[in-house]
Amino acid sequence: MRELYAGFGEPKVPKRTYDVAVFVGRFQPFHLGHRSVVAEALKVADHAVVLVGSSYRPRTSKNPFLFDEVAEMASGAFSVAEQERLTFLPLIDTIYDDDSWVQNVRTAVGRFLRYKGLAADSKVTLIGYEKDSSSYYLKLFPGWASVGVKPMMSPIEPTSVLSAVQIRRSLYGQGHDPEKVLDAVTPSSTQTVLRRLQRAEGDIWQSVLKEADFVKGYQARVAAGEQAFGFTFQIVTADAVVIQGGHILLVKRARQPGIGLYALPGGHIDRDERLADAMVRELKEETKLDAPGPVILGHVTQQKMYEHPDRSERARVVTMAYLIELPIRNRDASGNYQLDKIKAGDDAAAAEWVPLSEIDPRMMFEDHFDIIQDLTKTGAISYGNILMAHLR
Repeated sequence: MRELYAGFGEPKVPKRTYDVAVFVGRFQPFHLGHRSVVAEALKVADHAVVLVGSSYRPRTSKNPFLFDEVAEMASGAFSVAEQERLTFLPLIDTIYDDDSWVQNVRTAVGRFLRYKGLAADSKVTLIGYEKDSSSYYLKLFPGWASVGVKPMMSPIEPTSVLSAVQIRRSLYGQGHDPEKVLDAVTPSSTQTVLRRLQRAEGDIWQSVLKEADFVKGYQARVAAGEQAFGFTFQIVTADAVVIQGGHILLVKRARQPGIGLYALPGGHIDRDERLADAMVRELKEETKLDAPGPVILGHVTQQKMYEHPDRSERARVVTMAYLIELPIRNRDASGNYQLDKIKAGDDAAAAEWVPLSEIDPRMMFEDHFDIIQDLTKTGAISYGNILMAHLR
């Protein structure tokens, strides 16, 4: 791609249209379709910034690879010279706040421009698949250009566009032969990271497989019911966001999915229950919180329904979350105020009062971090500090 000046022996670098091309995705895992977009980004821009949207979330069957693993997969698919023009940064997703998500993308690009010594008004373009349901964000950034790349058709499912979902299914034993799939649609760097993860101590990959099996079984039962009745099942739950003395009451999950992750106390409603009654029952069953139901309901300061279609892999799950702000009522023998006593019960492995300032999305089940952040307006992590740690 380099040519010589006429009459000179110095190489000439072709003038590219943009200073920076930005590609946003989850990359679970990074495949050849993703590589084609990044390759196009390097053609049209001097720098390519890849924002990994699955970052700062726990390892699950939906997001089996952490940020550093995704970055290794992706960077290894390019030459050393190309890697010098590539930057991978974590992106904090905020599924209930599109404005914050857009601001996070702009913050990441702004920090990158300053890190590289580029002008604030540099020519920036977003790049992504054409006519893809996940590329709606291409229209959310006025002032930036947009470049569409034709999606790669899948050799796994020839009538479909290649997607990471197809690859994950094969890895979980739910689709085509995984070795053939990996060879056909992923770079060797992705396979290297996967093999290392499969051999790692602590049964990391086995835990992912167990969750994937559970989710598949759950989905199959829901699908059977939907086929029988002819409409989409909407599973309804109720969750408690209990705040006391700057702490939030959380349970640690003892069962799949999300075993070992922190979650809001809550669960499914019984046939004869109202949502609020289900929330109180689940709260008391899982945490043994010693407060009468009327007291709990009397301190509800906000309630909100959360129904993002992607909030759970299991099914279409809608939850009503209740913000409960309890005053500190108890003192110890010395007269010091104490948080209410709690004890794990039902299907919770533990019940804990956790300082709101210590809540981290990497420790939380499904969208529970997002719910806490939305209802309490606290628990936000410093995205700027995260970016600074990666731009060194």
